[in-house]
Amino acid sequence: MSILAAFLFFIITFPMKLSNKVLCALVPTVATAMLVSAVVNFRTILSNQQESTETTQLLLSRKTTSQVSMSLNNLVEELDWIAQRSEVQTMQWDSMSAYLASKAAACSDKFSMLMVITPEGDYYVAGRGFIEGRNLADREYFKTIMDQGAASAMTSPDFSKSTGEMKYTVAVPIKSADSVTVGCLAANVGLSTLSAFVAQDTVAGGGFIWALDEKATVIGSADRSLLMKCNLDSIAPKSRGVDAISSAVKQGQEGAGYVTLPNGDKFFATCCPIGATPGWSLLMAVSDSQLLSVARTTFFQSITMLVLMLIAVTILVVLLLRRWLSRPLGQLSRAIANVADGNLKANLDELNDNRGGDEVRAMTASVKLMCERLSRIVTDIKTGSDLLNSSSQQVADLSQGLSSGASRQAENVAALTSTTAQMASDIRLNYANIRNADSSFSSSYSRVAELAERLKPLFAINNDIARQTSIVGDIARQINILSINAAVEAAR
Repeated sequence: MSILAAFLFFIITFPMKLSNKVLCALVPTVATAMLVSAVVNFRTILSNQQESTETTQLLLSRKTTSQVSMSLNNLVEELDWIAQRSEVQTMQWDSMSAYLASKAAACSDKFSMLMVITPEGDYYVAGRGFIEGRNLADREYFKTIMDQGAASAMTSPDFSKSTGEMKYTVAVPIKSADSVTVGCLAANVGLSTLSAFVAQDTVAGGGFIWALDEKATVIGSADRSLLMKCNLDSIAPKSRGVDAISSAVKQGQEGAGYVTLPNGDKFFATCCPIGATPGWSLLMAVSDSQLLSVARTTFFQSITMLVLMLIAVTILVVLLLRRWLSRPLGQLSRAIANVADGNLKANLDELNDNRGGDEVRAMTASVKLMCERLSRIVTDIKTGSDLLNSSSQQVADLSQGLSSGASRQAENVAALTSTTAQMASDIRLNYANIRNADSSFSSSYSRVAELAERLKPLFAINNDIARQTSIVGDIARQINILSINAAVEAAR
């Protein structure tokens, strides 16, 4: 988990595209979650798979048992077909000996001996003739056919007294044309034939298939050395689980369970009763490792499918991220870069391609609205700037006119001031001259006083002119200040 956290921190801090970050964060996280889930649930999944495999193995055992039962029934049907031949129905050895000899030769791979038994128990052997001094009336299969009227009979395996062959006997009635039982047709079937039926199906990984009689003795196996020699009861004390299978076989029931043989090999064994037999069963054993191998194979196949699904989902996420995230964000990035460069109209049509109702769509609409508003704001600023420039030019022109008028007014005031100053100088000079002449012209004092009275209004006018000149100077300074401000605004 710490490694995953470090990896996620690296993804967040390392500079890369957002879609790549999402992928790099999503894929390892999902893969880690799947791995942790697989490890945590391994035993449960393996147990379920093992249980499923055990059920499959039981179904396979039933199918194999059905096939063996069908092969045994085919032997009975073939023997019954021979018994229904007219040559046999006559129960005359002279008329049927040749036919039976030919059938015995043709069916030698199935029947080791064909016998026609009379109601008294005397019998004929195909290819050999009448057997004197021996009677089969005490045999169970004979009693089942002749006394009980059964359609067929089958004996448990034994050893032939004449040949020593390991065999079992199948018998069917011989009926006349009016369906009256007139004899019995019997055939010895070697256990090699039964073993051939059993060996039609094989079990991989060291497993085996046995046909067992009602006493749990092996009567059919690919290993012929076990026939009539190996019994489950004899190996049960040194094994585990064998006694349960043996009990099921003896009771003619299905059974399943794990068994451990004396050599330490562990198997999953199933037994199923074989129909139309005197309590026989078919035992199928699969190596425990083979059984678990199937379960593990199924488990790893499931993991492989999950990985393939993860890859497919990743590819789908890549395509969806490219369509829903990378392309819209790339368009937004280019649009924002253009806005930063001052281009407010580029790629706005490209932003219209982002359809949907998600956050990226909302962001795209916001960016587009921002660009449109910024464009309107810039347009308004440009229009205001143009208006400001025009107004500044008008203010500058007006200030220039005011400045020119003020300059002319100032010149006039300056000329007036100069004239007034000259007049004041002349007056002072005259006054001096009068004072100087006071001593000489004392007699003219009254006239001078009169002249002084007349000059007082002129002095008042002069003072008024000086005050107006000061006011004009102030106006000129204010006009100059306004002119300077107008020039500054025009420059802006």
